[in-house]
Amino acid sequence: DFKLDSLKVVSTDSFEEGLIYMCGNNVQITNMDSDYTVNDENAIVINAMDANCINISSNTIHFESHVENDEKSAMAINLVMCENVVMDNNAIDCYLPAISANQHDEDYYMMGLITVSPIKIKKVENLKFTNNILESNTNEIKDTFPTIQGIFVIGSKDVLFDANKFRINL
Repeated sequence: DFKLDSLKVVSTDSFEEGLIYMCGNNVQITNMDSDYTVNDENAIVINAMDANCINISSNTIHFESHVENDEKSAMAINLVMCENVVMDNNAIDCYLPAISANQHDEDYYMMGLITVSPIKIKKVENLKFTNNILESNTNEIKDTFPTIQGIFVIGSKDVLFDANKFRINL
């Protein structure tokens, strides 16, 4: 078990695995205040891979990236192969470039920004995504046919989205 409560994080350094990386069971991140700004580098604020019983609640996340293309990762939250996840009452404010979607998901052959997105949810089972505020802002338009998105969900089941507010600003 791991609990992280009331942490304040400010960073401009690149952490490819994530500013916070979760890969175990029974992990709670609550009341965190993070401000993470990077240039053309891999960066993820909260990265959960192959984890079970995760609670990400009551956090304030500001994330800004200036990646040049989708060959690098830029995400506020990345959930992959996780089970029993609660994401509740978070305020997430992202500033990402509008870029071309050149990559595709190898498992599902879906296009979209699989590496540059405020939130990515892939192969997640039993997720409750409730009462969150997600604001996705475009900080640059880098291509002729750019893509922006607020959330990317793929290959997941038993997912509940309820009482959230999503906003995309060009």
